[in-house]
Amino acid sequence: FISVICDVLEENGISYGVIAEDIAAPDEAWGYDEYGLNVFSLCLPTSGEDCHSLNGISTTVSKMQDLRDSLIYILNHLLC
Repeated sequence: FISVICDVLEENGISYGVIAEDIAAPDEAWGYDEYGLNVFSLCLPTSGEDCHSLNGISTTVSKMQDLRDSLIYILNHLLC
C-alpha cells in the first residue's frame, strides 16, 4: 500500500519523506490494523518543529499546497 502511495506521489512530481517505523512517533494508524485496513500517516510538512506540540507549528503556503495536491492525487488514484 505504501509503495502505491509513493508511486502516485512520484508520478506527480511530489517530493516526500519516509520515517522508519522504529523511529516514528506512535499515532492512531496502528489501531486500524486489527480491522484489516491499510492506513498510513501523512504528516503536515513542517521543518524542525514538533508537530505534536501544544504550542502550535508553522509552515508555508506552498508546503500546504503540496500536501493538498498529494491528497488529491492519492484519492483520485484510489477512486479509479
